[in-house]
Amino acid sequence: MSARRVTWLTVSAVCVLIAASIGFRQGYGSATVEPSPPPSVCGLLRPAVFDILVPRHGPLRIEQEAEHVAEPSWSGTSCLVEGPPGTAGTSLFVALTRYGRNGEGEGPRCVDRPGALVLPVNRTNHPVGIGDVGTYFFERGEQPDSHIVHLSSCLGTYGVYVRYEAGRVTAPAIVAAATTVAREVWASL
Repeated sequence: MSARRVTWLTVSAVCVLIAASIGFRQGYGSATVEPSPPPSVCGLLRPAVFDILVPRHGPLRIEQEAEHVAEPSWSGTSCLVEGPPGTAGTSLFVALTRYGRNGEGEGPRCVDRPGALVLPVNRTNHPVGIGDVGTYFFERGEQPDSHIVHLSSCLGTYGVYVRYEAGRVTAPAIVAAATTVAREVWASL
């Protein structure tokens, strides 16, 4: 084989490899990969957590969000428990989301996904040391003496969102309660 032919074959092989590499990157970056559904978030929390944070609560409402997801590449489950019927002001909502890869090139890491953390513009967001990243903010409750805390955190491909409303509870105590709920979810995964 002549040196010229060897050079031509080598250059051709390198060009094919470069083209294949570029094609693979573009294909992989635009591929949607659906994640496996996360476990039921209600099952990740001990019953005592619900009993302590929402005394005399009604039944747990569990929702698997994978069936009616409008946005591809994530699935989730949520759990809602409210105080006794006819009373306002005590409730706990917990959602667990698992991310996959979406067609816009966004990977499965929760911290890299826009909207994974609930970050309203018109409220003060406070960092909280939980997971890879965490934040919370407050909202006024239905009752004059109630607080609502919204806490969201990411860990790997999972996101946890906690909305807890309680009356006659200090702001630090309600943040500690929401943080405990999120930590319990993380510990049970």
